[in-house]
Amino acid sequence: MGKPGKEFSAAREASTNKLRGLRRGAFALIELLLLMAIVVVLAVLFLPVFVSRTAGYAALAVLVVVEAAILLSLQDQASPGLAGAGPNLSQWVSPIRLRVAFLFLCLDSALAFGVHSLPRLVAGLRNLRWERVLHYVGLCGVGIWLSAPPVYSIIPVLVALLTVTLAWGAAVVGNDLEDLNIDRVSNTDRPLVTGVWKRREYVRFGLAMLALALAGAWCVGQAFALCIVTYLVLAFLYSNPPFRLRRFVVVSSAVIGLASLATAIAGFVCLGARHISDFPPNLAVFIFLGLACGANLKDVKDFEGDRREGVHTVVTVLGLRRGQIAVGALVSAAMLAAPLLLDKPKFWPPALLWATLAFWLATRQRFREKWLFLLYYSYVALLLACGVLHPVA
Repeated sequence: MGKPGKEFSAAREASTNKLRGLRRGAFALIELLLLMAIVVVLAVLFLPVFVSRTAGYAALAVLVVVEAAILLSLQDQASPGLAGAGPNLSQWVSPIRLRVAFLFLCLDSALAFGVHSLPRLVAGLRNLRWERVLHYVGLCGVGIWLSAPPVYSIIPVLVALLTVTLAWGAAVVGNDLEDLNIDRVSNTDRPLVTGVWKRREYVRFGLAMLALALAGAWCVGQAFALCIVTYLVLAFLYSNPPFRLRRFVVVSSAVIGLASLATAIAGFVCLGARHISDFPPNLAVFIFLGLACGANLKDVKDFEGDRREGVHTVVTVLGLRRGQIAVGALVSAAMLAAPLLLDKPKFWPPALLWATLAFWLATRQRFREKWLFLLYYSYVALLLACGVLHPVA
């Protein structure tokens, strides 16, 4: 190739790189604008908050200034400068700054609301059902571990786990708003039932968590965001009319199984080391079927409220005692599925032991859901310790 041809190729390559840099800068700017939009949404949702408690908000303002200084000091070495795209645009809207800004935004939102009404904030956080928070956060964490990334980056992991928690919180609020009559019978400590929260304020609380969850999902990455949006859609279909799929026996459990699978895959892709299609199919089937079967446990506690509201569950269809036996059998089957679906025949003895304990706890006259959750967590820990669940090669 002659000299003119080489010059033409070099010019074309430089032009292509410039366009790519502009495209990256545009996407980064969109992400920053999205985060700013979330701030505006939160300000509107909590507008009554920001007109009082002067001293508390003055302290919060100082904290925001400190956070801004921290953000300005951060640099993302992985983000190249965008030649021709303005004064180092990527430096100001780099991924690490977006993610740290998201963490600060969550902290400031919680503090602002705590200054406004600490009892309501405490009641809202207690109502998150922390044993279930641990379930979804744990699934995301297991997904991260399975992805075997070359480097574990703490900030994306924190943002991912916090996003999963916020998504669950938004789902809880939606469920509580629709299940108020059931909770008056089965869950009398819920904040809407006790009157700690008024309905309109509780809606705002849920919308704030939804907005933060979507912001966090976008900050982590597109594949992770897709999984979180899938989870949120499933949560809406489960609790809210006109679908309200929780009314149907098999469908409600399947939705929870799919939501749990989406959470595990979200962790699997959150660090960018894996694609959704890399998730092992047999593990996906195990998570879906196992947690769909295990989801029936909640119906034992909610039996009376579900029966009065005409919600069809395994327990309301079969009756309390026979329903407990059926639920115990389903949970035991879920635990026995691990050595079968994951091709680990040496795991049969511990699986049989845990399945027997699960059946006994589920069928006791004095049913205690928390003991079954503890057994479930120990079972997952056993799967990890015995190498049944292992990083994907």
